[in-house]
Formats: sequence, structure tokens, C-alpha cells
Amino acid sequence: MKKLSIFVFVLFLIWSCTNSGQRTSFQNEEEKEETPVVLEKQNSSYELQSRSKWYGADIIAQLYEEALEKDENLKALDDSIQNIRAVHSDSLKSYYNYVQTNANYKKTVDQYVDRLQDSVVKAETRNAFRIIEEKHRIAMQAYVLKINDIEQQVIKLNDQYLILRLEVAQSMMNIYRKNEKPSLRLLEAVGDEYDILRAKIEKFVKK
Repeated sequence: MKKLSIFVFVLFLIWSCTNSGQRTSFQNEEEKEETPVVLEKQNSSYELQSRSKWYGADIIAQLYEEALEKDENLKALDDSIQNIRAVHSDSLKSYYNYVQTNANYKKTVDQYVDRLQDSVVKAETRNAFRIIEEKHRIAMQAYVLKINDIEQQVIKLNDQYLILRLEVAQSMMNIYRKNEKPSLRLLEAVGDEYDILRAKIEKFVKK
């Protein structure tokens, strides 16, 4: 029991010296960036038996949300992205409702024309409405082209938004890796103690 207490005390001294050295080395540098709160919480709840559950659902989303709270410029940019998405949704909803209404109308016209009994009148009427629909199709070509262009822009923006979230999360992860890297000397001391104990066991068994 006494040896165990001495071992724990030695580990504490090594840890204290290591942290003291790290603090001293940063005295002449700029103010140290704070470790992301998300990672501090995850680190405090770490269990060796359940590493797969360490970060919960989506650590990148959590890091990005924290960054939004800390960075006004990022928040403004994200707000702009969300706003254009809302405008896009409203605008395209109106367009697709318009397209659907015209499609329903054309279908109903065809049904009415099919009910005509006189074949000549039916052919003339069908042709007349075909001309009307063709004029409408031509008038809508500029809309179709613009919609296709917007859909491509949506794909590109979504990709860039994902990259933005990854980049922001990575920058925060870099801070965590810099600030929270465990002391190698402490781990080496633990490993050395295991070697000592194993040697003692082997010596004891050989008696």
C-alpha cells in the first residue's frame, strides 16, 4: 500500500512538472485559444469501455454550432446561407405549383377533347389546343433554363457548405489537439511501472 502511494505521488509530480513546463512555454506567446466546449464535455465523459460512444451523434455539427456562437462573421455567413435556402424554397414552390396547375389543366383539356363525338371537330379542337400549349412551352423555356441553373447552383452551394462545416470543425479540432494532448511522460511512467510490477511477479513466481 505504501509503494502504491509513492507511485501515485510520483505520477502527480511528473504531471505537475509537465503542465508547468507547458504553461511557461506559452507565456511569451499570444493568449492561448480555448479548447472547444464540445470537446471538453466529450473528454470529461470518456470511458475506455465505450470509445464508440464518445462523441454522440455528430461531433462536426456540434463543433460548427459552437463556432457559430463564438464567431459573428461566421454566424452572418451562415444566416445568409439559410436565408437563400428559404427564398429558394418559397420561389421554387410557387414555380412548381404553377407548372403542376398547367399540367393538370392540359390533362383535363385532353379528356374533354376525347369526349367530342365528331371526328373532324375533335381533330380541329385538339390541334388548336396543341398550338396553344406549344406557345406556352416556348414562353416557359427561359424559366426552365433558369430553374436548371438554380438547381446546379444549389448542388454547388450545398457542397461548399459541407466543406465550410468541415473546415470550421477542423480548425477547432486543431485547438483541441494542441491544448489537450496528454503528457507522454506520464504515460511512459505508467508503462515503466507495469514493467517493474511484471518483473516482480516473474521473480516471485520463480522462487
